[in-house]
This record gives sequence, structure tokens and C-alpha cells, in this order.
Amino acid sequence: NTATILDRFNFANNLVNNRRTDQPGMHVTNEQLGKYTKATAKKTVKKFLSVLGPLKVTGDVVPTLKDYLLKDNQGNKVEFAVTDQIIDSKIRGLVHQVMCLPEFQLN
Repeated sequence: NTATILDRFNFANNLVNNRRTDQPGMHVTNEQLGKYTKATAKKTVKKFLSVLGPLKVTGDVVPTLKDYLLKDNQGNKVEFAVTDQIIDSKIRGLVHQVMCLPEFQLN
């Protein structure tokens, strides 16, 4: 229900940002994320929507998530490239955003 939405958002954030593979608990490695990261931002968004659902989203969701991948932390446009740094920051952020979508919460 809506009373637990913040807990669900925090769970999603903790899941994708826990990098402590030396301790028990859930974590997602860069290698796991890299398996689903595609050559373009749009294909990457669509792949994660599929893997985490599959989710059918409407409106501006795909373009907005794609735009997120195509900007740096200061909001400047950048080329999308599959690197360890992009996977560790942007792809983890993308997964968190997808897990916070209403379509994910209702799926």
C-alpha cells in the first residue's frame, strides 16, 4: 500500500548501491548490470524495463530515462558508452529509477 512506498524506494536504492560483496546480504555487481547494458541508451532502457518487469510504460518514461543516461551529473549532454564507470553510476541509477516507477510498484 502507499504507506510503505518510501520503504520500497529505499529498498531499491539499497539494493543497487550496496557494493559490499564481502558481506552477506543482497548486492548487485557491475558484472551483473553489464550483462543487460546495451550499446545505446535507448536499448539499455528498454532492456532494463524488460528485465525488471517486463514493464509497459507510457508517455515520456523511455525518453526521460534515456535522457538521464545521456547527461552527466551536471546536466551536460554526453555520449553513451558502456564503461565500468557508467555501469557503476548511471546504470545503477537507472535501475533505481525503474524500480521507483509506478508501473514497477504495481507489477
